[in-house]
Amino acid sequence: MHFKFKLLLIILLFPVLFLLQDTRHRIRVSAQECPATDYQCQIDAIQRSIDAISPAQQKNKEDLAALNKQIVDLNSKITKLTSQLKVLENQILGREEDLAFTKEIFDEKAKEHYTFLRLYDPITP
Repeated sequence: MHFKFKLLLIILLFPVLFLLQDTRHRIRVSAQECPATDYQCQIDAIQRSIDAISPAQQKNKEDLAALNKQIVDLNSKITKLTSQLKVLENQILGREEDLAFTKEIFDEKAKEHYTFLRLYDPITP
């Protein structure tokens, strides 16, 4: 069961990680546009990249929080359904026992009735 959650988490977070990888590449490219000795230009380029990425990062954080909340909700639903299944399992076991007892009584009454019909002589009384 944990495997399914890990797989779901991987599927849902893969696009986020892909976007983060792409933005890291863009930061390196923008910093390389400046001469190697012009540190202020590199800092400014990196800051522009950070400013451009910040809204996406915030959106990613919100999406991650929403996904985590969905996972928590799914875990609680699974827990509730598991407890309901256990209750239902116990009810079914009880019904099976009742059915077995009822079948025994039915079989015994059917045997007695069959014996009565075969041995009953209407002329005797």
